[in-house]
Amino acid sequence: YKKALEILKKAHKLASKDPIITEHLGDVYSKNGLYQEALKYYRQALKLKPDNPENILLKIKKLEQILEKNS
Repeated sequence: YKKALEILKKAHKLASKDPIITEHLGDVYSKNGLYQEALKYYRQALKLKPDNPENILLKIKKLEQILEKNS
């Protein structure tokens, strides 16, 4: 996931308003166990694409449950 993270960070710098890139950044951070960072990008993606939030909301809820369990 390290290479994916590098590529997505570069893409996000070029297209920070793209909800797909932003959501995928959240996915990669989540896969790496960096849940707070993942939540940040999922919430950004949700703001960028509020018309179809179900998928992102499920990801946010899942991470919040993981963080709650670990605290």
